[in-house]
Amino acid sequence: MTLRELRREYETVTIGADILEEVRRACASQVRRYPPVVYARSQAWGVDAVEDLVQDVVTLRLLGEQQLAYLFDVAGDLSHWRALLNRQVKITLARRRARTVVDNLLDRAGRHLTRSEKVETVSGAGHKVFRRVGSREPYRPLTDREVFHTTEQVRLVPRRRPGRGKRAPSVYSKAGLGALLDIVLQEAPGGGIAVRDLGRILESALTDWIPAVLELDEIGGSSVADGTEPSQIVEVKMTASELASGLSEVEIKILGGYLAGFPYSETARRIGISRPTLFKHQRNLLDRIHAAAEGLDEKGREMLMDEIALSIAVPRNEDVSGV
Repeated sequence: MTLRELRREYETVTIGADILEEVRRACASQVRRYPPVVYARSQAWGVDAVEDLVQDVVTLRLLGEQQLAYLFDVAGDLSHWRALLNRQVKITLARRRARTVVDNLLDRAGRHLTRSEKVETVSGAGHKVFRRVGSREPYRPLTDREVFHTTEQVRLVPRRRPGRGKRAPSVYSKAGLGALLDIVLQEAPGGGIAVRDLGRILESALTDWIPAVLELDEIGGSSVADGTEPSQIVEVKMTASELASGLSEVEIKILGGYLAGFPYSETARRIGISRPTLFKHQRNLLDRIHAAAEGLDEKGREMLMDEIALSIAVPRNEDVSGV
């Protein structure tokens, strides 16, 4: 296939079999980099999903916006023409993008951080950056290792399980999101964190939520306390505070590993104890929590575990998110 042959087809029938096959090839090569649920509203880039994209590229971009004429006017050879076609596919995919739970969480996080008196918004490397007030260090993007480390820290923050409906529920309550932002800002370099850094952390921490698509933005975040008697809420918060304040640093690490779902071998290695010793301490901790939860209903016990997790998730120093 040559550019001259494609041009002849264009001048004769506009889009014939050869040009259509080029579009199909370009779509098939590009979609591997794009999650199908977000860009195709499908679980996989199957034949039908790719063909739908081909039709969008042809009808919306090449013909609807007269980009096919542009390709032939600008391209000097076949490789240049194909590069321009790939760009048309990418533009079409970008316009198809559906909002995910991470997009909506980033919106919520941005609103929270913007309102905080302890956080300032600056520009760095062409990005919007949130950093602690008074910091003068230049911004730099987080490394993969820093993203991984921070992701491990925020896994402890309690979140809701994905629902089965078309719309996903709120991932974090207001308190949960505040705790997460406290952790992120304390773990971030002095120059702060950009929205894209936070997005990488959330995408890593919420792998089971990424497929969920929200048609409407989250507003404030649901809470497990919804529908709970005010007296029980007060009781649970006081109980969680008493339990958390009485934990040693080792017990915090043990309970944190349990609540975050870390493998027992990994938690034991981090603390420097044997697995049997870890099991013994963990059983004692859970027995204390179960005893403290006596008299609470199922929702109250769930709330108690969430409150304990929030209490030990953020390092024991001043929070900076102000949320």
